[in-house]
Amino acid sequence: MSDASLDSTIYDDSSDQIRYIGPWYPIASSGSDTYNSTMSGLNEPASFSLSFLGSQVSVYGGVQHEEENLSVSPSISSAYSIDNVVIDTYNIVMPTGSDEFGVLFFTSGDLGASDHQLSVNITYTSPTFPYWLDYIIVSSPSTNTSSSLLSLPSTNPSSPLLSSPSTNTPNPLLSSTGSVHIHSLSIDLRSTSSVPVPSSTKSPIPSNSATPSTPVAQAGNAVLHTAAGLIAGSVIGGILLLCLLLGSLFLWRRARKEIRAPDEEESME
Repeated sequence: MSDASLDSTIYDDSSDQIRYIGPWYPIASSGSDTYNSTMSGLNEPASFSLSFLGSQVSVYGGVQHEEENLSVSPSISSAYSIDNVVIDTYNIVMPTGSDEFGVLFFTSGDLGASDHQLSVNITYTSPTFPYWLDYIIVSSPSTNTSSSLLSLPSTNPSSPLLSSPSTNTPNPLLSSTGSVHIHSLSIDLRSTSSVPVPSSTKSPIPSNSATPSTPVAQAGNAVLHTAAGLIAGSVIGGILLLCLLLGSLFLWRRARKEIRAPDEEESME
C-alpha cells in the first residue's frame, strides 16, 4: 500500500478466512507472477466472501489472455458488496497478448475502521473466460504512537474560543501550531468564531442576611424557639409561685390579727 499511515494484511486465495461458494478449483503456479504461487479459479457463476476488521479492502486477481478467432467477446462480470451493499461492478476484458497478474479488480476506499464483510458475486464466467482470484488486501489505520496525536492552539487572550482572565501560565496540552494532528489527519482550529463560549460572569453570592432555608437552619431555629419558651415559662411560673406565697402570707397574717383583736378587747374590759 502506498499510504504509510495504513497497516496492511494480505489474505492469499488459499486462506481459510475466505469462504467460497460454488465449484472453485486451485491453480498452482511455479513462477513469481502470483502471490504465494497460487490462485483460485472459477468457470461458472458463484461467489466468495471475507469477514475482516479494517477500513479498506482490495481484491486482486489474474486475467487469462484472449484466444484467437473467438466468436464471442471475451469478458467476465463480477459485483462487489460491503456489508450487503453493492459498491461496484467490474467487467474484465481479456488481453490479446499474454496472461496478466496482480490486476486490481476492486477497492472499497475508506470504510471506517470497523468489522465489515466483503461479498463478491461472479455473475458471468465460463471455462473459456475463467475468473482467477489471487489475493485480498485489508488495510487498517496505523497503530504507530510515535507521531504527535494532539496539538491545540495556544491560549491567545484575543481568541473568542480560548481566553484566560488573569493568567499567563502555559497549558501543557496546548501549543502554537493551531492544528489537531492524528497521524496524517490535520484539523485547523484557528477559525473558531462560530463556536459558542459560556460567559465568564460569576453568579451572585447569596447574602448572609437571607433567611436560612436549609433543614439544619430550620432545626436550629426550632431549638432556639423551644429554649426561649422554656425560659419564659420558668420565669412566669416563678413569679406566679412568689405571688402565691406572698398572698398566702398576707392572708395568714390578716387572719391572725382578726383572731387576736377580740382577745385584747376582752382583757381590757
